[in-house]
Amino acid sequence: MTESNLEATRAAYVRMNQSSLRDANLSGISPFQASFVKVDFSGAKITTFEPPFFADRCRGLQVALEGRQPREPSSYLAEFSSVIRRGREGST
Repeated sequence: MTESNLEATRAAYVRMNQSSLRDANLSGISPFQASFVKVDFSGAKITTFEPPFFADRCRGLQVALEGRQPREPSSYLAEFSSVIRRGREGST
């Protein structure tokens, strides 16, 4: 899905695990309770990306979220990632 135009997509409950959204247009996407694991968001254009969503090990997502949108999604992702990392510390 590299360079896809997913502008204004309603992506509730979608599972995009291990996908490439590199250089995709995700302007106005609504990922309500969507799952993104090992997804490449490098160069993606994101104007809205409202929580709740599940994201883990997503290259470029934090950078894309720090762009032109409210602080909430970026803070949500940072806190969520911290919880995930702490959970892995004790796993075998």
